[in-house]
Amino acid sequence: MRPLKIELKNFGPYADTVVDFTEFSKRSLFLVAGNTGAGKTTIFDAMCYALFGQTTSDQRSAAAMRSDFAPAAQETAVTFTFAHQGQTYRVTRRPKQTLIGRRGRPVEHNQAVELVYPLESDQPHEITKIKAADSFITDLLNLTRDQFRQIVLLPQGKFRQFLDSDSNTKEDLLRDLFNTTIYERWTTELKDQLTQRKRDLADQATKLQSAKENISTVDAQLGTDEWLTAVQKQLKELQAALNKLEGQRDDQQAAVNQVTKQLHAEQELQEQLKELQAAQQTAAALAEEQAAVAAKQTQLADLQWVQEHRAAYQQWKDGARRMTDQEKQITSLTHQQATLTAQHQAVAHHYQELAAQQDAIAQVRDQASELAKRLPLFAKFSQLTAQVKASEHQLTVAQQHQATHQQAAADLTKAIAQLTDQLAAHGDLAAQRRQIDQDQRHQEDLERVGMTLADLISKRAATSQRRQQLAAKLERQAAIVERQTQELADLTDADARYQIARLASRLKPGSPCPVCGGTDHPHPARVDDQAELVTDEQLQAASDRLQKSRDTMSRLKEQVKQVHQEQADYQAQVATAQTQLAELLGTTELPADWQAQVTHHGQEVQAAAQRWQHQQDQAAEEQDRLTALQEQQTTLQAPLEKDAAAVQAAQATLTRQQAILETKRGDLPAGIADEAAAKRQLANLQDQVKQFNDQLTAADQERQQLAQRLAVTKNSLATIKNEQAALSKEQANRHKRLCTALTAYRADLKWDFWDRCLAQLAQLPQLQAAIQDYQTRVHDNQQQVQRLTAQIAGRPAPDIAARRNALSKAQADLSTLQQLVGQRNAERRQLQDAQARVTKLVQASGKQATALTAFQTLTDVVTGNTENHLSLERYVLQSYFQDVLAAANVQLDRLTNGRYQFELASERHGAGAKWSGLEVNVYDDNAGKTRSARTLSGGESFMASLALALALCQIIQEQSGGITIDALFIDEGFGSLDQEALADALHALQDLEGHRMIGIISHVTELEEQIPDQLRVTSVNGRSHVSYQHDIHA
Repeated sequence: MRPLKIELKNFGPYADTVVDFTEFSKRSLFLVAGNTGAGKTTIFDAMCYALFGQTTSDQRSAAAMRSDFAPAAQETAVTFTFAHQGQTYRVTRRPKQTLIGRRGRPVEHNQAVELVYPLESDQPHEITKIKAADSFITDLLNLTRDQFRQIVLLPQGKFRQFLDSDSNTKEDLLRDLFNTTIYERWTTELKDQLTQRKRDLADQATKLQSAKENISTVDAQLGTDEWLTAVQKQLKELQAALNKLEGQRDDQQAAVNQVTKQLHAEQELQEQLKELQAAQQTAAALAEEQAAVAAKQTQLADLQWVQEHRAAYQQWKDGARRMTDQEKQITSLTHQQATLTAQHQAVAHHYQELAAQQDAIAQVRDQASELAKRLPLFAKFSQLTAQVKASEHQLTVAQQHQATHQQAAADLTKAIAQLTDQLAAHGDLAAQRRQIDQDQRHQEDLERVGMTLADLISKRAATSQRRQQLAAKLERQAAIVERQTQELADLTDADARYQIARLASRLKPGSPCPVCGGTDHPHPARVDDQAELVTDEQLQAASDRLQKSRDTMSRLKEQVKQVHQEQADYQAQVATAQTQLAELLGTTELPADWQAQVTHHGQEVQAAAQRWQHQQDQAAEEQDRLTALQEQQTTLQAPLEKDAAAVQAAQATLTRQQAILETKRGDLPAGIADEAAAKRQLANLQDQVKQFNDQLTAADQERQQLAQRLAVTKNSLATIKNEQAALSKEQANRHKRLCTALTAYRADLKWDFWDRCLAQLAQLPQLQAAIQDYQTRVHDNQQQVQRLTAQIAGRPAPDIAARRNALSKAQADLSTLQQLVGQRNAERRQLQDAQARVTKLVQASGKQATALTAFQTLTDVVTGNTENHLSLERYVLQSYFQDVLAAANVQLDRLTNGRYQFELASERHGAGAKWSGLEVNVYDDNAGKTRSARTLSGGESFMASLALALALCQIIQEQSGGITIDALFIDEGFGSLDQEALADALHALQDLEGHRMIGIISHVTELEEQIPDQLRVTSVNGRSHVSYQHDIHA
């Protein structure tokens, strides 16, 4: 992947900026230069965001990168164009943001992406879904966001920090670089699981003890095997007692069953005796009801006879009802006949009166016909009147248009004069612009020198602080050297005393003393048994520590001297910059508020430029308006001439139409004002004719209808009278037959017998049911008395109370035995459940203990709780780190001309030291020995960290599938190099294989003097801009 171009719109300090990396396509090395905070890192934030939707830092979200100065209606967007494997890709991303819409209201826009590829194609593909675009880019580059920022933007500072860090810090940094947090999570999870397994095993033991304590008859403090044996013995004893109780219970149950059977038989006999007594009482009651039942049987016979002759009696009653209805119809039809006769005579008279008016209606019809013929004359007159009014309106409109155009011409003349005066009032704008350009160049010089001065002051203050820190370190190191010198002297003295005492103990009498030379030894030195023995290793270790501390103090002194020189250099540079800035401000000495003056001067220049631009825009707008008004004035002449001609033509047309109208007015009928009045009079005449015709037709139709209705009424009256005579004869015959039947049934009955019995017919079913029920009860009672007499068979009444007392005693004895059996069963089940639970818990605890032992071993290996104290994560990091060091040695050999090589410290390196597996040493070929990487100087440390960073880039690329990234950016770190080391580092970077574009991000002045190709980032008033440089300025 090779960057080509990145466009930033309202992103960070960039308003609308394009960074063109093709400016450096012919050079392999270029510098990204700019002051701190100018926006160098923001370029790579934008590059990372365009590719992966995230910036290079987790603390900077894309939405937070929207410029503070961005207009509310303009969006934030990043467009990145890059080449990869022979094709060109362009990706545009927009973060979530709120913009002002067309109607002035805030509108929230979600994040969006647009990926187009390949740009060489006439029909490129386009992806607009975020997940699809993210997946595509990750698969295309075979890189994640973290791998990209590790490979493309080398974390130089982290590797320099790495060389001086302790083991835990190294592990943290390598974990971040190689993303081995999964092993840390595994370790934590294994520890948590181990703790839980131990807790579970303890819970099992608690449950086991609790299960044993639930059995009060067995000592819970017994061992598990002894406890189980005791439980098994109790179970056997309980089973024997339970078998005996169950036999007793079964015998007693048989006795209870026998007494219960006898009680049931006696209770049944007692019930039978009661039923027989009740049946005999029921028989006596039935005998008393016999007379009433006989009366019901007589009533039932009467109702049944009436039911048989009911149809004949109903025919007689229906005939009587019909005769009454016919009498009413005859009366009604007679009255209707008289009414229709009177109405027919009145209608006939009205018809004759209407026929006498036909001559007068004929005259009205003739008047209407004549008026209809002359009606079109009114339409022609109305048309001519409308034409006259239209002509009058056209004349008025033409006159109004003429007045409007004349007023517009006068207004244009006045406006042109005013704009001409306004343009003259602006003065010479070109001269004003030249002066403003000169002031802006002066302001740029002020800002440039001011930024340089502020940077130098900041560096001077940092150097002063660093000098103080080094002085404090030197003071502490001097105290350490003094203490270690005293410790070495104490150890040497103690060793000498011990050696003297040891030698004195070996002196023979008469032998000369090796100290004083005397042959008498009255008080020889003696070995103190309480004193600690000083070994040669302790003396050597103390001597090495003292020498190391002295070397450290020497280096600190040298560093203090260098920092003091740097502070002096910065002081001289500050004085020079102050002199330049004072000259630009027009003073002999730099004032204390020079920053405020520079800012104020810039604001004045900016305000003047804004005022000039406002005047320029206003003058251009006024000139455009003047030109437009002059064009309108020229265009208005033609409409004015056209208006005059239109007014004259409209006047002539109106005069001609008015003369024709007066001629047509004389042809209209007299007494009628207009066409509407004529139409109303015509409609009135026609309505009179129509109303007469309608009345005549209606009278004739009504006369005919009344004659028809009168004839129908007469026919109906005759028919009903004939039917009435026939029905009267039939009714007499029916009455005679009913009287004969009634006498034949029973001679004492009267005519009202029919209605009385018919009213009681509804009781017929109830009477039948009551008689049938009585007969059924008599029969059932007789059967019941016979059955009970046979069942009792003369037996006496039983003694139920005595039998129940015997049953209660037998049941109480049985209940007692059942309770004893239940208690023994419950005790047996409790023992069996406890036995099974304890056995199950013992088996589970054994399996858990075995699994815990294996899991403890696994956890110890993964967490490093072994003899070599090497955890799984640190083992993996060590493996990664060995690959990195192998690759770094190739770069370090080139950067240090073969002097240094990295070595991973062995387990036994450093007497008494705890081995971490990640200790780094360097082999110094000049000294021919290995020493700690912490002893490297500042420049050597940078070379080593650069080699590590480049090696890391190589290793991560190999782990990511062997991909090739054609761009590499190195962030800072060059400030600690001298001129020779800096030249070696740049030469090594230029010779790197596989990186055709290498960018160094730095503000070190020496790099600007040695790298001709530069991407320069400058910031003015919080807004950043980029420029390109391909030559070193003198």
